[in-house]
Amino acid sequence: MISAILRRNRVSLAELAHRFAMPLKDFVREFEYVRKGLPHDQVLRFEHPYCRRCGFVFKEKHRVKAPTKCPKCRSESIEPAVYWIEPRSR
Repeated sequence: MISAILRRNRVSLAELAHRFAMPLKDFVREFEYVRKGLPHDQVLRFEHPYCRRCGFVFKEKHRVKAPTKCPKCRSESIEPAVYWIEPRSR
């Protein structure tokens, strides 16, 4: 079910957790199962979170937990990472 949504839409983990009426921390575990269980012909893609105020992009090692403050301008207005599934290119 989660993978079907990710094949059709780009969504944040918070949106998915809300859709399945689960706390975010519990949903993260479910998300990991989906990520690890993808068929070899599909790949999980994502866009890094970024600051809505100054545009800083959080490109450090990918973490599922969203950042809370921008290190550049200290704003808490952070756009979360979005995820989707697409066919693996050959």
